[in-house]
Amino acid sequence: MTASFADGTPAATRRGRAHHLATLPEPAVLRRLLTDAADAAGVHPELPGLPDGVEAVRRGGLLFVLNHTAAPVHLPLSGPHRNLLTARDTAALHLAPHGAAVLRPM
Repeated sequence: MTASFADGTPAATRRGRAHHLATLPEPAVLRRLLTDAADAAGVHPELPGLPDGVEAVRRGGLLFVLNHTAAPVHLPLSGPHRNLLTARDTAALHLAPHGAAVLRPM
């Protein structure tokens, strides 16, 4: 391994609310660093505990849920929602493989 000017210096630092990452760590370490930074900033997932490959994004008053996997998923919701793609009310979401939903809280 070749010596570098950065040898012996921290790869991740924090000052107040600012974080600096000077490397790309292993996925588990990166996940922990990002989770800690999000927690400190008060940022929380729209749907906690989503399985890998399932994404939930809020845009205005709507919640978009995308299943990027080849398997169906079942997700409980925090309360009743209207699925605008099916025009049905639901308190739990069933997404087909590569399925999507657009939800509006009721």
